[in-house]
Amino acid sequence: MNDLRTRTPTQSAALYTEEDWDDAMYALVAERKPPQPCPSCKRTGFYGPRARDGGAQHHSCRFCGFYQEVNGPAMRLMPVSHDCEKWPQVAKSSYLWWVMPGEQWFTCPYCKQRLAVKATNPFMKSAEAPMPLDHPDHGWWNVPQNMEYKQAYRYFQQWEQTKGQVFI
Repeated sequence: MNDLRTRTPTQSAALYTEEDWDDAMYALVAERKPPQPCPSCKRTGFYGPRARDGGAQHHSCRFCGFYQEVNGPAMRLMPVSHDCEKWPQVAKSSYLWWVMPGEQWFTCPYCKQRLAVKATNPFMKSAEAPMPLDHPDHGWWNVPQNMEYKQAYRYFQQWEQTKGQVFI
């Protein structure tokens, strides 16, 4: 059996085109189809088409860190979080922000503090967070799987960070 934690995203990701992104977005927004499983970890409720500031279209998973821009290679992002009082909780766990491989600094979007992604000494605070995929006790393992659109929408209405969405 292939352990998902040792599987790289490129083993499960084909070329992702702009047409794929358009189709996935249309299925969610216009057709209200259920959230699809991540091509890497197979979890639902965390994966979907997204667009970054500036319009870069991609699909990604907030459970395993899978990330792939349109016409780009698949990669694994790194989870970060912050313990400031404004940082949200989603599904009984700290919300995760994802940074590109090799990024050294993270700026909290809530309090604007700049943190090292990985601490380089014991006196430095790190933003690095545990990846849910690697921690079976992480609260996100309890998110129901394979929900219909309406079920997922109602489920994610519980948290301010995910209101109006069918996946994190």
